[in-house]
Amino acid sequence: MGFNWEKFLKKHRDEIVLEWRNRLKNDVSEHYAQRSPEELSMTTIRAFDSFYQVLAHKNYALINDFINEITKIRLEAGFRLDDVQKAFEIYRQILIPILVKESPVILLCENIEAVNTNLAYTIHRFSNHFQKMHDKYINEYAKQLEKDVAERTSELRKSEDKYKTLVEDISDGYLALYGEKIAFVNPAFCRMHGYQAEEILHKSILSFVSKEHHENVSAIIDREGRKGIEPEAFEYLRLTKKKQCLPTEINFKGIPMFPVINKLLLFLILFLAFSNPFISRLKLS
Repeated sequence: MGFNWEKFLKKHRDEIVLEWRNRLKNDVSEHYAQRSPEELSMTTIRAFDSFYQVLAHKNYALINDFINEITKIRLEAGFRLDDVQKAFEIYRQILIPILVKESPVILLCENIEAVNTNLAYTIHRFSNHFQKMHDKYINEYAKQLEKDVAERTSELRKSEDKYKTLVEDISDGYLALYGEKIAFVNPAFCRMHGYQAEEILHKSILSFVSKEHHENVSAIIDREGRKGIEPEAFEYLRLTKKKQCLPTEINFKGIPMFPVINKLLLFLILFLAFSNPFISRLKLS
């Protein structure tokens, strides 16, 4: 008494494909659960027909092509290796109970062994291919990351040179405020006030403003910073280390950072440009 794999598999094709699809959708992983039933049906049909060629005709061409294709698709979609291994294993779980019912007893062990051999070949080949492609992607990602870091480092160097030209080497004074505390000053600001940078940093900007203008400067900075828009220039008297009060024009930009209950800002960063008026709103060096 013989056993015809071709007739057996054709007879049960539709029920196996449907059951396989349903189990993939419901029993394997979140990744499979997110795939559409139509996509999973196409996948299980391709897999079933590939296994059919192996069991009925000992033809491995279709299963090899399917392994190459499904490895790329699942890897790019972020599937784990063991999830796809489980997906292949479902075929055995569905097929063997049917085989037990319909296979001649004398051939049952041989037929089960054929299924096991088929699945072992498929899972081993898939696992090796998956790992190789995964390693390839990791290596390519590492190389791209290294390239991006090198490019970004180059960009930062160019930005530093540009920054030095625009901020450190210009005659206008610049500073950055964190709240009312000074977080950064350029050399021109230091020269305008007669201080070294370390004497200025972390102090209140009001320490460098004439007392008669403390209230106005504080109010303007707070108000305009909260608007988050470009304010108009305004004038005040700066206070130098030698206690000189000199006319100064200021422009700044307020950058809102963190919203607070009933307030617009928790911290305020301001970028200010200083120049000395000569006669009327003309810059001094």
